[in-house]
Amino acid sequence: MFRFLRYVSVVSIAIVVAACPFGIAGDGVLHCYLTWQGDTSTTMTVNYHAAPGHGPSVVYYDTAPRGGDLNAYQFEVTGSSHRIPVLELLAGAQRDVHVVELTGLEPGTAYYFVAGSTETGFTDEKMFRTIPANGAVNFVTGGDMGTGDVVRDLLSHAAIQSPYFGLIGGDVAYADGEARQWREWEQWLDNWESEMVTPEGYSVPMILAIGNHETRGGFGQFVAPKAAAPFYFGYFAQHGSGLEFGRRAYFDRWIGSAVRLFVLDTGHVTPLNGAQKTWLERELAATPADVLTLAVYHVPMYPSHRNFAPPSVSALVRNAWRPAFDACSLTAAFENHDHTQKRTKRLKNDVPDPNGTLYIGDGCFGRSPREGNQAIALEDPTELANLGLSESYLAAWDSRRHFWSVDIAADATSIDFQAIDESGTVFDTYTLVP
Repeated sequence: MFRFLRYVSVVSIAIVVAACPFGIAGDGVLHCYLTWQGDTSTTMTVNYHAAPGHGPSVVYYDTAPRGGDLNAYQFEVTGSSHRIPVLELLAGAQRDVHVVELTGLEPGTAYYFVAGSTETGFTDEKMFRTIPANGAVNFVTGGDMGTGDVVRDLLSHAAIQSPYFGLIGGDVAYADGEARQWREWEQWLDNWESEMVTPEGYSVPMILAIGNHETRGGFGQFVAPKAAAPFYFGYFAQHGSGLEFGRRAYFDRWIGSAVRLFVLDTGHVTPLNGAQKTWLERELAATPADVLTLAVYHVPMYPSHRNFAPPSVSALVRNAWRPAFDACSLTAAFENHDHTQKRTKRLKNDVPDPNGTLYIGDGCFGRSPREGNQAIALEDPTELANLGLSESYLAAWDSRRHFWSVDIAADATSIDFQAIDESGTVFDTYTLVP
């Protein structure tokens, strides 16, 4: 049953579940995917979906393959489950979202696991690996995805890079926080689960920032964020383990001991200023100088298509966070939203600086590329003067679908960046030495 549900199309899922009193299948696990709530070297969070009311949340795991024999696994962990309120009245959409966090894991170690319950049945055995303690990892990143065929092509090329995780910069399934678009998430999760498996067989965990297409209303949904972005908060355990807990859209993750990643919200369900800004400034300042610092968020400070100048959202983001990035010498920021490819020069206060921040983007991990209006304008000296810039902040750009592959050396002594398109072609590269 699990294999059938795992690979059928969204249309087929809709037909099957309409006749099922539980919405999704009455037994079996529909989706199973990985996130982190804590230390990436010693924890892993297993998320899976099953019919409502069917058994506890259980994961069996071990450091050796056990072929799904529950009695053979060394470890058994139980978790919790919750429901997405807006899905409760939609035929075919109802489900329990199960969250099981594994702790006390060994850094840089492969684990084998199954998830489910005796009532639902269990997944086939899957694999994951924890982050090495020295932070020698590679990962893939991008945003603005959707669910088309080209997304699967990009994901398949991303998986070939054998990444330790996927870093997603918002605008994931393009469901706009709307319950009626729940099938877009079904297809997106199907795509991720089928394509984001490395050549060695590891399922690739994800770290997700929020974008305007996760949020009903896009921007400024500060009063009831979990209601405005029910799938982002309900499907991905990243900060808190259930909707009743204090989930939020900004947090940090240590990638080994030498890399700290800041996941930020460009005004979708959290104000740019206020608590988020205070937290960012405090945590950046408290990070040791020999630690490489990264940030991921949706709307770019240095756009390649949309407007750089006020009153653009890019200008608002830049005014809110760039002083902290500059003061603490943020190493690199991953930006999205513009549906182009870009790489800036290393920047401080909008001008090139050898010790400045590298801005990588611009969110075209499946959506149709845009023209690059701002990038083209930056080639005009008159436009540069009008923007108050002495030279273009861009080092490279392209109107091209892509993702970025990022390789961090042990102890973060260097970082290699590659832009890769849907055919698997590497078309931009850069090496940064912090």
